[in-house]
Amino acid sequence: MFDLNTALKHLAISALVFALTSCSPSDVDSSTQEKRLFGKQIVETQGKAPVLDSNLARSAQTPLIKLSIDLWPGYYPSIIALQKGWFAESGLNVQIEMPKDTDKMLAGFAAGRIDMIGAALGDVVSIAQAIPDLKIIMAADESSGGDALLVIPLAGDPQYSGKRIGTSLGGFGEVLVREWLKRENLNPSEVELVNVDASQVPMLLQQGVIDVGQTWQPYVDQAKAVGGEVIFSSAETPGLIPDVIAVRESHFGHSSEVLSKFVTVWFRASKWWKENFEAGNQVVANYTGLNAQQISIEGIHLFSLKENVARYQSNHGTSLAQAITVYSDFYLRNGILSEPVTPSSILTNRYLE
Repeated sequence: MFDLNTALKHLAISALVFALTSCSPSDVDSSTQEKRLFGKQIVETQGKAPVLDSNLARSAQTPLIKLSIDLWPGYYPSIIALQKGWFAESGLNVQIEMPKDTDKMLAGFAAGRIDMIGAALGDVVSIAQAIPDLKIIMAADESSGGDALLVIPLAGDPQYSGKRIGTSLGGFGEVLVREWLKRENLNPSEVELVNVDASQVPMLLQQGVIDVGQTWQPYVDQAKAVGGEVIFSSAETPGLIPDVIAVRESHFGHSSEVLSKFVTVWFRASKWWKENFEAGNQVVANYTGLNAQQISIEGIHLFSLKENVARYQSNHGTSLAQAITVYSDFYLRNGILSEPVTPSSILTNRYLE
């Protein structure tokens, strides 16, 4: 069924991509372009949480790699690798941006202003058709409870028919919401789906603007802090929400060396964090401004290199290919994609070898 709100959302993303790509250098300087893409807080609060820089010399020998990530623990190995100096040690000049707005991040990536992103696989599939050189080079983690639907409990038996359900329409969150509705024996037409960003859910639940909100960590814990209660989570949908690193492959030329080094450093940082959890949390806290005591990977399974290799196999029980097909079919039914996204067109394991 065609959803007008979802279509308008994706039209807005397309318009932002057009605005970013159609401006010439004489039309707008690079500072203004950054503000258009990420919002003022990204440019004007240098050194604070939204922009993380390796502070390396941006020379021709070490070209800048722009990585943009959602605020999600599965991507924190990149922050650890940056802070520990392991990217620089491998000859990589990495800058990490955390715009806290998934739609703007995806639009910036589509426009070519970001080299790589950390995002849910479902969100990556939604933009794949617009980016011919998009490749998923690794899986960071799988959500196994870290994504959730929450309510502010009321007295009596909960009745969800007619309620306002907040999620990012046209993304993986809507797929999770629809899975929950199916299990509640409700049709999407029996509720009101409201387009909200995950970061807004705690506030909107508290204010009563939405009755049910879909979000992820750390926003799940923030929602709990204002009285939210989890009623459904990704723990009940194994394999549905892997989180991946996707790149504009053309930005890295024909050599696989840079991306192979990136992947190697990532798994080094992930392994170190799991073995030194409290120390790793403090590293992340220093960069993001989060409370180290509140950083958790509960409900999140960080993938190893070996697990990545397995998930790239199409015969694996919860393979990346199977999840891509689920999202591709959903987006086709809802008019977000005009043709299927095949797993082979966006998956590459060449950098895992």
